[in-house]
Amino acid sequence: MTWLAQKLGSGPLLPQGSSAFFARRMSELSGLIFCVLSVGYLAALATYNPADPSMNSATDSPALNVLGQTGAMVADLMVQSFGLAALLPGMSLLAWGVLLVRKRGVPQLWLRVVLALVALMTLSAVITLLPPFAAWPLNVGLGGVTGQVLMDRIGQTVVNLDLAIPYITALSIGGVLAVPGLAAFVFSLGLPNEDWQALARAGIRLNRKVGEAVLALLGHVRPLSKDDDDLVVAKKKRRSPKKTTANPKPKTKGLVVDNSKTLKTGRKATAQRQGKFDLNDAGEDFQLPPLDLLATPDPKANKGMTKAALE
Repeated sequence: MTWLAQKLGSGPLLPQGSSAFFARRMSELSGLIFCVLSVGYLAALATYNPADPSMNSATDSPALNVLGQTGAMVADLMVQSFGLAALLPGMSLLAWGVLLVRKRGVPQLWLRVVLALVALMTLSAVITLLPPFAAWPLNVGLGGVTGQVLMDRIGQTVVNLDLAIPYITALSIGGVLAVPGLAAFVFSLGLPNEDWQALARAGIRLNRKVGEAVLALLGHVRPLSKDDDDLVVAKKKRRSPKKTTANPKPKTKGLVVDNSKTLKTGRKATAQRQGKFDLNDAGEDFQLPPLDLLATPDPKANKGMTKAALE
């Protein structure tokens, strides 16, 4: 038993590199959990119905929320408390989950959580200044109860300081709160610079596509049809230079070579070409062959008569 304890205590229990492997798998699992929670939370907010059974509504009707009664209670609590700003925690959870799945980690997670809470409180107060739209289901403003209470307290403080100019004061307070609120939300996400650049490029492309679609719907830009695409392709083919080869291959149809289109012979090649005589098969006058068909004998090669020639 002592020998076994010494063997186990002499080195690591798991192979080298296994701890890093399990750390990466735990990071991916945590990221997936964050992503699932974020998607579920945002889905509950998207299907929020004030008539669902919750802490503010006692009814026997079934919940219409996509997550049932639990989703209805969570959505009612967050929307009643923070209004449209309730979307921010879901976005933060999704960003952290993506970072963990990509094995980048979330540095200083506790600080990100604090910044997310600061952004939630601050931006809910800023959103309260916006006028609610017709389909808004609550009696309070777009920032919920928390945003309304914060703005009332800040406004009362301004009144006590004899600086109350209602409309201008509200705008100035909103501008002062919006800057730190947005900064806290951006830093709470923990995304690196390359991710922000990728998001900016995606936003520019999406904005361009939406603009083109809107202009097309308004009739200012006619969308390309199939005939227009064919015209563009034909113009590109017309502009593209033709490629020529030094020795073009003859076009063939099956095994027969088409010699109808051949290259013209140059003047120099025509002058150096060996002469030929015409064997007239029509029975007309026979044409003697030209003498240049025979090469001129070399006088040095003539060695006289040999016995082989006489035999």
